[in-house]
Amino acid sequence: MKIAFPTRDNETIVGHFGHMTSFLVVNIDDETETARELHDMTGMPACGDEQQSRPDYVVGVAKDFDVVIANGIGAPLVQKMQMAGVEVVLTSNLSIGEALAAYLAGSLANEADLAHAPHH
Repeated sequence: MKIAFPTRDNETIVGHFGHMTSFLVVNIDDETETARELHDMTGMPACGDEQQSRPDYVVGVAKDFDVVIANGIGAPLVQKMQMAGVEVVLTSNLSIGEALAAYLAGSLANEADLAHAPHH
């Protein structure tokens, strides 16, 4: 299982999804962490890019993950990722380590109210 966290510092979940510089991807096998990798997102299109929309770019990357654990994110992007088969869990806990442990323990509540209307 691949669990991805939008981040800028590889330790905390960004408060605003669009401000991430990478996904920290944690590989899990039999509830045990087997590897971590960074997926660089600095090539993400700017808001309003005519060639490719930012949400479509993000979904194209995220479809390779099983789960995305995030904080502030637009509701339409949540829906697009879910339609691509990605479980999206929203949390106010910004510590990647704590959120990962809670998710694996089955105690990470999905705070759906952290999804907001798009404002770009």
